[in-house]
Amino acid sequence: MIKWIAEVGSNHNGELDRALALIKEAAEIGCHAVKFQHGYEVFDPKCKKVDLALPKQWIKHIRQACDLEGIEFGCTALDLQAVEELKDYVDFYKVASYDLTWGNLLTAIDKVTLPVCLSTGMANRFEIQNALFNFGSLACSDIVLMHCVSNYPAQDGRLDRISWIRGLFDPEFRFAIGYSDHTKNRNTILEAAKKVDAIEFHFDLDGQGREYKAGHCWLPPEIGPIIHEINPDWKERAWRRDPEDGLRPMGWMR
Repeated sequence: MIKWIAEVGSNHNGELDRALALIKEAAEIGCHAVKFQHGYEVFDPKCKKVDLALPKQWIKHIRQACDLEGIEFGCTALDLQAVEELKDYVDFYKVASYDLTWGNLLTAIDKVTLPVCLSTGMANRFEIQNALFNFGSLACSDIVLMHCVSNYPAQDGRLDRISWIRGLFDPEFRFAIGYSDHTKNRNTILEAAKKVDAIEFHFDLDGQGREYKAGHCWLPPEIGPIIHEINPDWKERAWRRDPEDGLRPMGWMR
């Protein structure tokens, strides 16, 4: 079973209702998690600033919506303040490939002891291994190493690097491996699904999201059939026993 993560990014366009609609749609097409970005101090003041923050006042609403839809809430913490603001609400943190080199951020996330998706785009062997040293509190099972090509869009998924990442570690370190897609290529996704435990893709509702014109975001009718093809039994997940009371279906379905 592949874990599917819908990356909303800034495709909510600064509108809470749109963010909630994206969560609902992601759940309906079979995603296990939805991911946002939150942070403030990202760029040097001399650089052009890009607004990436999920508004702080939205965080509890995003949490409630994810609970309602039975989907995990993940978020990229882009600075130390964001780590603190998210810790009581998210199911997992994402570390963007651009942030893998910032040890203080990784250490702060490690102290919260929530699962982490660590994006490895652009990183060499030393940088990946060095980043993992910052997660001393987390077991291997709490970390997913996400291969990606850090271009938007990417022309090639470079899926050969998935085997390269696996080869960096002794077999006793059983890290899950994921793929973060920037290609918007069906065949790349299908091939990646043979090699990884999780797939993250950039997700938009209707082609009107802020990031959509860049060419790396999937729409529901495009990615939904692929998810169903790879995970044909996804609808039945809701009818498993709830771990809280041992009854079917899951509590969020009742």
